[in-house]
Amino acid sequence: MHDMNSAGQKRGWRVALAAAMLLAAAGCGGGGGGGGGGGPAVAAPIALTATNSSQAAKLTLDPIVNGFAGASFTAVESTPVLNASAITRTAGSLMRRINGALTAPQTVLGATTTIGCALSGNISMSDNSSAGAAPTSLTMTFNSCSDVAGETMNGTLSISGISGGQSGNLLTMAASVSMNLTIATTGQPTQSMTGSWAYSMTLDTTTFAVTAMRFYGSSFAVTDSTHSFSLTNFDFNATGTATDTTTSVAYTISDSSLGSVTVATTTPVHQLLARLHPDNGVIVATGGRGSKLRVTILGDETAAPPQLRIEVDADGNGSYESTVTSSWTALGL
Repeated sequence: MHDMNSAGQKRGWRVALAAAMLLAAAGCGGGGGGGGGGGPAVAAPIALTATNSSQAAKLTLDPIVNGFAGASFTAVESTPVLNASAITRTAGSLMRRINGALTAPQTVLGATTTIGCALSGNISMSDNSSAGAAPTSLTMTFNSCSDVAGETMNGTLSISGISGGQSGNLLTMAASVSMNLTIATTGQPTQSMTGSWAYSMTLDTTTFAVTAMRFYGSSFAVTDSTHSFSLTNFDFNATGTATDTTTSVAYTISDSSLGSVTVATTTPVHQLLARLHPDNGVIVATGGRGSKLRVTILGDETAAPPQLRIEVDADGNGSYESTVTSSWTALGL
């Protein structure tokens, strides 16, 4: 293995890593990155029953189907106060800003670059570049940055511990990420996005397949004055080819309007990259009083219903006493 420190590789490596970090945060996905303080508040565990099984199944599956931040977009559909479109635009803005800044010529290594936002405000970006060496850290500071009328972003995004190398056709990369952003939107409560996580990935440069990926951390949360959504103690561990992925997960997911469940795969989740949903896997969620919910994936969106089997052990005695079947559409996923 050789380090990616040549002058010719440096810019490409910075862009690739930055893109990977933000793609993970935007929903291509799971001890983690730095920062984060005490972490977000976690709602009380849901007492899982046959009555709430579909709603709990949706909460359980959201990070698997939509990626860990993408889950917040669907989780808040019934709670308009959390502005999902603003979160989506934020992820896109981060991607554009990082890629644009890191591909621009930099005449002074390690210097801070200030980038104007589309309407007002700016972003300060700095890394610890040195001659002949790729950076190991990158920080973006948003200063009243507005790319959309009526919407302003403040805060920081930091990537640290950047490392990587290439052996044959396999490229490896890893880093830790810490985010603390606020989004102020006219007519809506101010939202905050906070979190810390770490990330590692192996990419086959001949097929561009991600052959291994692990995404893990202590917390990710989206909150405003009335509602909060969070993932804590999460670990998404995947292997893949050019056509499919197989993923094992563990996390606690919390929605302040519903409660929380602690989730783990008992059979890894398989998905074809050409599909929107997995086609196989078993996921168990644990709620209050030892209650459990087991979701067996029977097929992706192209399969005839039922595509999901949902079982509930309401009293936690190890026996699943109620069963219903459903589809991805019926769950709203």
